[in-house]
Amino acid sequence: WEFYDHWDDYAEFSIGPRPASDPAEWPGQDRRPQEGERAEALAKAGKPIFIYEPCINHPDWRAVLRMTTAWVGRVGYDALFSDVNAHHCYRPSCQAAFRKYLCAKYEPADLKRLFGFDSPQDVRMGKAADGLLWVETQRHWAHSFAELFAELTAAGCQHVRSFFILPNSSSYANIDEMYKRKTSGQNIGLWARSCPIFMYEKNEQPGRFGRNTVCDDILQYKYA
Repeated sequence: WEFYDHWDDYAEFSIGPRPASDPAEWPGQDRRPQEGERAEALAKAGKPIFIYEPCINHPDWRAVLRMTTAWVGRVGYDALFSDVNAHHCYRPSCQAAFRKYLCAKYEPADLKRLFGFDSPQDVRMGKAADGLLWVETQRHWAHSFAELFAELTAAGCQHVRSFFILPNSSSYANIDEMYKRKTSGQNIGLWARSCPIFMYEKNEQPGRFGRNTVCDDILQYKYA
């Protein structure tokens, strides 16, 4: 927000016009308090720290990300690391993106037959008990990341031809790890359309790769 409030101070860097909407409108979820001893101490002193997580489908936030990524390439870096890639949003910006996604995938008759939507204007995101609508909602969140990574790649490639995005996809070393991330927009099958490489984090416990294949927790060392 400090950067946003002093946007004009950086005009010489050709960062474009300041986004019209207030950053307070960008988060995809309600703010949450920062955790940890220092944050708790500040909260007791009347100076709490809050975390705001922007919706990756908000057009102004995406514009800021494209601008900053272009500068990453402009100063000579050939890649950008994207951490904490989790998206679970029902705000208007995400609803609008979902409407566009679903209407591009299904004909009006199928929207009515499969989801009960009388018109494209009625399309809304689903929840856990909504069957195929819930499946498509989760695919939409992953699709949104894939689109964002493609946009950021293009922004960096304006200055470095081989520029790429390296997302952190956490751990996918067993079925449990993969399954519990499907509600946060993590789908490396979709992301791979725009990202040539991924980062994997730790594997905390043994688990199954498949019906008869068990991870013995040493695979991370084999990777290394």
